[in-house]
Amino acid sequence: MHHSYIDHLAHRPGILQSLDPRGKVAATIGYVVAVSLTPNGAVLRLGLLLTLLLGVCIASSVPLAYAAKRGLLVLPFAGPVALAMPLAQPGPIWTTIGPLELSRPGSILAATIITKAFLAATALLVLAATTRFNHLLAALRWYRLPDIFLSILAFLYRYLFIVVDEGQRVARAGRTRSPGRYRRPVTTAAAMIVGLVRRSFDRAQRVYTAMLARGYDGTTRSDHAQPRGAHNLVVSLTFGVIALSFALSPYPVILRWTL
Repeated sequence: MHHSYIDHLAHRPGILQSLDPRGKVAATIGYVVAVSLTPNGAVLRLGLLLTLLLGVCIASSVPLAYAAKRGLLVLPFAGPVALAMPLAQPGPIWTTIGPLELSRPGSILAATIITKAFLAATALLVLAATTRFNHLLAALRWYRLPDIFLSILAFLYRYLFIVVDEGQRVARAGRTRSPGRYRRPVTTAAAMIVGLVRRSFDRAQRVYTAMLARGYDGTTRSDHAQPRGAHNLVVSLTFGVIALSFALSPYPVILRWTL
């Protein structure tokens, strides 16, 4: 298990990798706000926001398949809410599926919710993938986020690898003891999960004890986000401003077209 898994794209050459982390955080927040403020059914605005995100991914050497796959992870959370909209929203009937009548306004709202969730999640994941985690923490600290919040993020990032590493060990031990396509019964799988939790907790305790022995006092320390020039901040903030203009500008007629 490599500790550069989440931010493994931060070492590739690209636009995002060369920008100041503080500007990238501000630009990403601006993009997410722009996505959330986009009116319901504004197809062209959402399309422009998607095009902007795709362009940044290509210019930053982020594989589009990687970004799309990670962005779809939000569907289990946004999907149930979106699927209920065609049934809950009143309006003209768009289609029927058996006894269910799906309204047209509800279907448009469902598509908008899923699209917004996908765009926002993908933007955040691209930020995390193209920024070294310690630099991201330093940028958040520069914005005066509470230390307890930064400590939780740091521990979540580090202890996640412990859980995954222990899970890989348990799975490897199970394959060694039962070669072939052996299907484990439910009781065996439950015992493996209990063992995984216990092993992960014990190892986390050892890690915490080692941190205390090395002088940990509850403060998360990381490299400070070093200024990389005003032009980097300008480029980063321009991305957020463009995104906000797509969502908020009432002037171009083409941006006001909706379903």
